[in-house]
Amino acid sequence: MAQLVAGTPTDFTTRIAELIWSEDPALIGLEYQSYDNWVDAAQKEWPVAGAANSYDSTTLAMDGDAIVGLINGFPASEIEPRFDKSSEIQGARLVSDDIADAIDALFAEPIENAFYILDIAVHASAQNTGLGGRLMEHADQLARRAGCTSLYLDTYASNAAVGFYQHLGFVINQRTHSAVLDAFGVDPYLQLVRPISQ
Repeated sequence: MAQLVAGTPTDFTTRIAELIWSEDPALIGLEYQSYDNWVDAAQKEWPVAGAANSYDSTTLAMDGDAIVGLINGFPASEIEPRFDKSSEIQGARLVSDDIADAIDALFAEPIENAFYILDIAVHASAQNTGLGGRLMEHADQLARRAGCTSLYLDTYASNAAVGFYQHLGFVINQRTHSAVLDAFGVDPYLQLVRPISQ
């Protein structure tokens, strides 16, 4: 059974970037223009506490020495400062302003007193083992400790994991769409939310 461990500044591997990429390759690919650019960006952010894709908000699922899953989340009140820190690290975005604005508009407004799950991913080798549910239970614990009352996440509408999230009690709170992104194959986005499990 995979062990859940807190991320550290030194444990970045391309597996982490690969897992996050697998959540939405169309959108991440558009924003970073290539997988290699994404890996570079993720590697720069990982060791910086307070960044969006940082070790300090990520729990890794380890099977021996292999990373088989992860969850990255933080209170919604940290979204803006974490993404500001990420922008400082990354510098100028690789896409035009209109595409960048369209990407930003896919993400609904943060939910007050909620814990935001930026990333949750399970490697194919560990799917259907209960690991995704364990990662969500872990998010519940983190959210409770942070004084949050609900969990929420954003994902693309055709993501096969939407059914999994709904099985765990998440409901669609909002649906967003950008005509600008249609030409790039980017799906509408869903904001899903559920109360923290007691």
